[in-house]
Amino acid sequence: MVFTGGEPICRRDVCELAAYAKERGLSTTLLTNGTLVDWRTASRISRSFDSVVVSLDSWVKEEYELLRPGAPFEKAVQGIRNLVEAKVSSLFIRPIITRLNLTSLPQFPSFAATHLGCLRFSPTLYLPNHSGELEALGLLPDPETYWITLEHFYGELKKLGGISVQECIPLEASGSCGAGGGVLSVATNGDVYPCQCLHYDEFRAGNVREQSISEIIARSPVLTAFRKERWPWFGQCSECALMTLCSSTCRVFYKAFKEHEEMFFARLCPFFKKEIEIKLWREVKKRLRKTGQTSGSVFSQQI
Repeated sequence: MVFTGGEPICRRDVCELAAYAKERGLSTTLLTNGTLVDWRTASRISRSFDSVVVSLDSWVKEEYELLRPGAPFEKAVQGIRNLVEAKVSSLFIRPIITRLNLTSLPQFPSFAATHLGCLRFSPTLYLPNHSGELEALGLLPDPETYWITLEHFYGELKKLGGISVQECIPLEASGSCGAGGGVLSVATNGDVYPCQCLHYDEFRAGNVREQSISEIIARSPVLTAFRKERWPWFGQCSECALMTLCSSTCRVFYKAFKEHEEMFFARLCPFFKKEIEIKLWREVKKRLRKTGQTSGSVFSQQI
């Protein structure tokens, strides 16, 4: 069970809810910006949550506050320090990578080691909620620069003994989006939606104050339709040899780009294709090491 928002710490009972979820046998994750995490709150979080992800987009104050207006950088940094001191069992820093904070990314591990005491990262590419955001905000970085910079970041993180979630993900078929099936999102008023990114009236499936989750899953026309409609969303994807490894299965892409397919393939598809290429070469290197191959470069050229 993931507690997210907005900012979930704004709920004074969030740790009580998480503790109850753990009593019911669920693992609990907190996604926070860290700005409200004082020492007392950090101690409660450590007892109530199995893992915590803090959104810290940049180690540069000006970049962070530009990307998150109203969120004080110093409080976010101190919140992470408090969580480290409280010995949260699994703590990750999640920078949302955009054109505005890409250049400073490779220096982030050094800052984290010196000032935060945490070297676990989960960098995430900024993805628009709708097609109009691409031009209006101009946050999407250049794909080639993005991947070169990200590899530099991984290299610096490895030097310092850090861990990146993405580096640990095995090569496997991505499968269809879990929205409405493996994933449900419950709003603060009890309304249920297929996922946390689809809180729209048209996707409201029910309310947990009126029905149980099992009843909503069984009877909601919205969730039934979600389970029936399967990925790939776009015809061009079904013709792609990389389809089964692609990370573009999120249904939000379908909602955002179903009337702008050409924009999706021109602006976002290059990121997903390069991601697959990197994962494939990573798998080749793993297998070379396992088999004791020494002529890796020759073998790679043959592959």
